Amino acid sequence: MGSKKKKRTKMKHNFVMLMLMLMCIGISLWAYSQIVPLAGANDLTHRYKNPSFSGIGTSAHYLTIENQERTRSDAIREKRVSDEDKRQAALKNTNYAKFLKNLESRIYARF
Repeated sequence: MGSKKKKRTKMKHNFVMLMLMLMCIGISLWAYSQIVPLAGANDLTHRYKNPSFSGIGTSAHYLTIENQERTRSDAIREKRVSDEDKRQAALKNTNYAKFLKNLESRIYARF
């Protein structure tokens, strides 16, 4: 009786293993059939990305460079002007400048 039970469990175990192997093979074949069509290769062609070399879109490329340079120089110029304005405002706001302005206005008021 014990040997029949062992044979049945062994047969069940073998059947489960066989089904598991068949499922793995089936899934592998399905995955292979899905991936292989996507793996097609094309001819390799070299193209320059820089318009200066390829000639495609060269004028737009040069205009972009010119606009970047002009924007950068305008920003530097505006920064210099604003710094000078801040410096002038700081000079006018000192105690000495306030004193002179007050003194000058009093002197002119006396005339």
